[in-house]
Amino acid sequence: MLSKKWPVNFSMSTQIIPSQMVQDLPYAVSVQLASMPVEAQREFIDEYSSKSRSIAVNYFLHFFFGAGYLYLNKWIKQILFWMTAGGGGVWLFINLFRIPKMTQEFNARLADDILRDLVFRYRLNPPQAAYNRIPEVRPKQLPSYQFNPADLQPVNLKAGYMFDFMLKTWSVQGEKQCDWDNQVSERELLVVDRLNGHRAHLYMTHSAPMDIFFCYPVNLAQISPTMEADIQANGRPDNMVSYNNTPFYREIQREGLCFDITGSGTHQRVMVWLFFDGLRENVLRVERKGRNQIEGTIGRVIQSYEISDILPHGNMGDF
Repeated sequence: MLSKKWPVNFSMSTQIIPSQMVQDLPYAVSVQLASMPVEAQREFIDEYSSKSRSIAVNYFLHFFFGAGYLYLNKWIKQILFWMTAGGGGVWLFINLFRIPKMTQEFNARLADDILRDLVFRYRLNPPQAAYNRIPEVRPKQLPSYQFNPADLQPVNLKAGYMFDFMLKTWSVQGEKQCDWDNQVSERELLVVDRLNGHRAHLYMTHSAPMDIFFCYPVNLAQISPTMEADIQANGRPDNMVSYNNTPFYREIQREGLCFDITGSGTHQRVMVWLFFDGLRENVLRVERKGRNQIEGTIGRVIQSYEISDILPHGNMGDF
């Protein structure tokens, strides 16, 4: 990708990446760039500036040539798009809302690829000062929401609270925050049925509109006996899987850092794939933590009004 070799002597400095570019970069990439020498940051700026994609250009190509996928190097999808005349217009319309996200995901993958190449060559001959300079990584500061004790909302939930859902009372016993590389953050709450002790997971994405999933742990072997092996071999699961005779289609892939907020405070690299049924009422979530730990949860896409009677109870457990 990049052919320039590292110089013997590095000039260390603070981050020189333009602030506007930093805002567009995945959080994990910007953190690692801050610890790199100036020469590496300049190389990153040059290559990222020349190869990154623009949302405005993507919209232009989509409107006038129907070539948005081509702009993102998705040749097969582009051919299918042209052959079906944009899915009879449906695909053409839906992509009006998907173009910003698709462009951001392309740029996120590009930034990660460039960084991997720089880090690989950097480790061939790293300066000791730079090697020891490990930046502290913290979860992103999420927007603050209005706190009205008389009208608590799902966004106010945290460890030590309880709520009602599906005629059951649940306690929040732990919290994680995942900062994805596409700039979206997600909170994961471990909740426990106060009557029978069953565990579940409540996921809330901090985006507009907010996605809320209520899921239970599932054995991935029940869905596909080869899913874990496929992920280890191919880096991702199949595009379609089936559970209880219901097909689920893979739609979303996210990667980023997940922080244990109420537990040890540690973080790890996580990759998540989201599958939805045909009506997008049910969701299957497959999660790979680190290199070998693969877990799954399955449940429903819910609305915020389905969660009610939110109250603090002060009885916390372990995540």
